[in-house]
Amino acid sequence: MAKAIRLNNPLNNIPGIWYKDSDDVIKNNRGPLMDINDSIPDFSLFEDARFNRPMGGKIFRTIPVETYRGCPFQCTYCNSPMQTTKSRESEIGNFLRRKDMKILRKELRFLIDRYSPEFLYFIDDSFTARNKNEVMDFCDMYEEFKLPFWFNTRPETTNSIMMKKLKEVGAFRISFGIESGNEQYRIKVLKRNGSNAQIKEKFDMIAKCGIPFSLNLIIGMPGETRDLIMDTVRFSRTIIGYDTITVSIFTPYNGTVLRDVAVNNGWLDSDYITKHTTSSSALKMPPPMLSSQEIDGLMRVLPLYIYFPESEWSKIEVAEKDDREGNKILEYYSKIYKDDFLKENQFDEKVIIVDGSTGCKSNPKDSFRLVYSSEERYNESDLSFLTM
Repeated sequence: MAKAIRLNNPLNNIPGIWYKDSDDVIKNNRGPLMDINDSIPDFSLFEDARFNRPMGGKIFRTIPVETYRGCPFQCTYCNSPMQTTKSRESEIGNFLRRKDMKILRKELRFLIDRYSPEFLYFIDDSFTARNKNEVMDFCDMYEEFKLPFWFNTRPETTNSIMMKKLKEVGAFRISFGIESGNEQYRIKVLKRNGSNAQIKEKFDMIAKCGIPFSLNLIIGMPGETRDLIMDTVRFSRTIIGYDTITVSIFTPYNGTVLRDVAVNNGWLDSDYITKHTTSSSALKMPPPMLSSQEIDGLMRVLPLYIYFPESEWSKIEVAEKDDREGNKILEYYSKIYKDDFLKENQFDEKVIIVDGSTGCKSNPKDSFRLVYSSEERYNESDLSFLTM
């Protein structure tokens, strides 16, 4: 395309682009999907400092690596399912593509020899969402390198044998997405299968494997109320072993089911353009669903709700407001959270506060013994406006 523009050549033979011809928008057919085994990323134009990345409280010289493109799941907040659907409709192949382990080995050898990384950052949507034998094949191949690495995945795609092997070959840190702690909303609306009890059982296994990990949560999704978010808080409190909570506000990406849900309900303008992960909610939902301001307030304090006992929640709720009193309380609790739980790096021992015993602290990571709820917040008939 750049060459055609430079030479003033026609654009009608370039697959996959839209362009204006006078007042008409011309949509060219998409070309075939590339074979991701055929190329190795070129990072030579990046400044050297660009490779430095914090991970687990340390700074590493890090290179990103893609082992597969796309995702096998159908989460309604994600645009990966749309890529699969569009590729199928265009008859250009399967968007979900994995690299051959022999080719991946060659790529890793090239990247290591060329850029001398200290750490590898696997950018796959869900690293272990593949045939379990393939994960073991990766581990066997990676024995040659054993550089520490990070990946993102889902707890239900793991098992103890896999986790043990990944740790042996260098798994330094993992991010696990659970997004919502309300079982009904997560399964019916987000299309993420697995009960709270099943997910909790997986995390009990993961904690025993000894690989540090974080929990990824999303708040402010279409139809979400304060009760639903507090279900996420309470469920997260039952999980042991994590050392960080990452909270994001729902971003209405084009091509996602939940964006269409928001538009159809009048909570989002159909012309709204999402440029990046949102810092404030773009949705305008009526009560009892959350306003953008309420979502911002919960975003400020959600890890504090998860960490501190319920006896402190009334004070933490004041910190949801961005005013003098709220900021003072936020600073107070955030300092305790940082000093006692986040610590300097992922290997420092955490201080866990036992719920129901204000001020009583214990070091064992399995101190939480909380009841988790699978309460249904919506009648089945009411769910129709949150699904497509």
